Amino acid sequence: MNGMRLLAALGLLLLYGVQLSAADDPVYSECLRISDKLASVSFEECMERQLGVSDGRSVKNAPILIKEYPPLPQKRKPLG
Repeated sequence: MNGMRLLAALGLLLLYGVQLSAADDPVYSECLRISDKLASVSFEECMERQLGVSDGRSVKNAPILIKEYPPLPQKRKPLG
């Protein structure tokens, strides 16, 4: 019986911890806000983009999200 209580308590802590980390994640909250405002952007699509948070903030104090692309491998000579 004590094992079941412990398991239930650990499950609640895990669930509560996941909710706290999602609420504290600026990318999560901005994707939620953007997807609620724009019908053309789904929450899942926004999260799949693996956006990062820049050092800047908007005039409404929202975090500015960015996507960085690493350079491509130099397999060919530039044309220009």
